[in-house]
Amino acid sequence: MKIQFLNGGLGNQLFQYIFARFVEIESGENCFLDDSFFGITKQHNGYEIEKVFPNAIPHLLSKEFSSSGWNYFMENCGKGIGICQSIKDSGLDIAIVAETYNFQFDGNFIMLPTNEFIPSIASSQGNIYYHGYWINRNWLYTHFDTIANELTFSKINDDRNRRYEQKILESTSVSIHIRRGDFVKLYRSMPSSFYYDAMKNISELLPDATYFVFSDEIDWCKANAEELGFGFANGRVVYVEGNVKGRNYIDMQLMSLCHGMIISKSAFSYLAALLNRDERKIVVNPSTIEI
Repeated sequence: MKIQFLNGGLGNQLFQYIFARFVEIESGENCFLDDSFFGITKQHNGYEIEKVFPNAIPHLLSKEFSSSGWNYFMENCGKGIGICQSIKDSGLDIAIVAETYNFQFDGNFIMLPTNEFIPSIASSQGNIYYHGYWINRNWLYTHFDTIANELTFSKINDDRNRRYEQKILESTSVSIHIRRGDFVKLYRSMPSSFYYDAMKNISELLPDATYFVFSDEIDWCKANAEELGFGFANGRVVYVEGNVKGRNYIDMQLMSLCHGMIISKSAFSYLAALLNRDERKIVVNPSTIEI
């Protein structure tokens, strides 16, 4: 049995899905996604993979048990006893392979470097519980055609976003993702100077570009336009608005259509860059993680 912990917003869920699919393809076994997190925590927009990507084929752990069996696990989760610990306590031998430390488990575990591509762990023998985010492009790129085709967005069907889509496809488009909200509290938001420098550099490479701003705080972006370097756009700035309350994923979809991308330190915009099929795309990335 192989299980991958599932949590976080859409970006994190997708990296965990990609990793699980890598494990399945390499090992020939199902890798179940432990979706218990979404039964006890209300975070972001909840579980979203199948809503956003109808071709995705996640094997959710919750669907492998009867309602009474899953309720038992969920009651334990409510007491702080995770799925892996519950499985071990039931008498099944299981170990954790992890790249993050935020778990409680009294059995055997192996810690790996964060965000490294170590494909051999897919063939680990026995019952394995994988715990991490696995934010590395190679989990996707190794089987890109298979997994990326599963992560094909549904067709945009509302007029407002279709107009954004048309403008993006008809112009030399550059997306700018400015993640604030919880990132500000966690000191993970990028300084305005990063966007200023990125805008200056891209405007020299693409002098006729139209810039599409995506953010969870659009009003802040408008108020700080000069500090963010939007002046280099010579008025060609479109603020993408309205994709909230469970429709945030459309921002990822629209970003993935742009020729140029200025991304944040966010799994959300990193996934948009990885799923962007433009072979000549230009990506300004604040992280050391490769595109």
